[in-house]
Amino acid sequence: MSQLLLVADPADRGANTFPPAYPHGDLKYVGGRTPGASLPASPGAPADGVWTVRVLHAIGVPLATTPTMTIVRAGGALTLFNALRLTPRGEAALSTLGPITTVVRLGGRHGADDEYYRRVHGAALAAVDDMRLADGAAAVDLRLTNTVAGLGDYFALSALPIPAAAVVVLPTPTPEAVVYLPHHGPPGGLLLTADALVVRPARRGAVAPHHPRLHAAATRLGVAPAAAVRLHPDWWCAQVEGGVDVAALRAAYVRVKAWGAGGLLSARGDAWLPDGGGVAVVEGIAGAVTVAMPVTGPRHKPWERGAAKDAGRRRLLSGGAPRRRDRGRRAAGAYAERSTPV
Repeated sequence: MSQLLLVADPADRGANTFPPAYPHGDLKYVGGRTPGASLPASPGAPADGVWTVRVLHAIGVPLATTPTMTIVRAGGALTLFNALRLTPRGEAALSTLGPITTVVRLGGRHGADDEYYRRVHGAALAAVDDMRLADGAAAVDLRLTNTVAGLGDYFALSALPIPAAAVVVLPTPTPEAVVYLPHHGPPGGLLLTADALVVRPARRGAVAPHHPRLHAAATRLGVAPAAAVRLHPDWWCAQVEGGVDVAALRAAYVRVKAWGAGGLLSARGDAWLPDGGGVAVVEGIAGAVTVAMPVTGPRHKPWERGAAKDAGRRRLLSGGAPRRRDRGRRAAGAYAERSTPV
């Protein structure tokens, strides 16, 4: 009988009809509200703040991803960014922070668990226009739109239930937004992203900068450490194939840098709270944008290399010899880091 009811009314679906909950870690506290945390409703209730939790998504043996969900408590209510379904134990821990009132979908490539929180917890969904929703899902409750600068602050036209939250909608083929929380986390606030900026794990052969001696030795030997953040490669490839307006996207990143956030929380990786604060975050964003969208450096820009390589293949298939400057050169990928920073 319940199965017939599912077909007749998707709003009455049970929790077992949604994607399953995967294993995850504990909730990690990132930071409170600044300046001055709001008073809790009761002596045992937590103050406003930000938490993260990482989930292990098994794609196949031995492949897996570890997406990250961000929880923001403001006014006693919870707002979930890049929402992920938790196990019963995880939901019990989440319930101690407060009721879930809003789910924010920042990236078009995420959102598999949004409907679970909408149907089971009664949360409202905030998303960018043109984001693809699940089959049978209701329309978006809150629209994420670009914010307008106020007198020394920002206010959100999207009506997010977080004081002074600001939004930048990126001009990309795949809908994507960046949210800025000026009064949460470290001094300068926090940036919340999906794939437009992700915390980058250390590469093999590179030395993490938190090992001072190894970092100094690697610098002398000319081995550069891995960058702290980057544009997610798969996401950036999709934007290139979709014909992204590079100039407009660069301008959007400039606006994101202008906020001067002191940390970054993305849909992947751990929280990035550098010792350098806002200066380090600005430098990290600038480096990530320069690597993906260099102004100078290679003869062909990354978003033009595909056409150039196709032309070379056609020349060889037609019997022509490769150009002299192409002989012995290793093919550059879409994300080659040979560019000169601006």
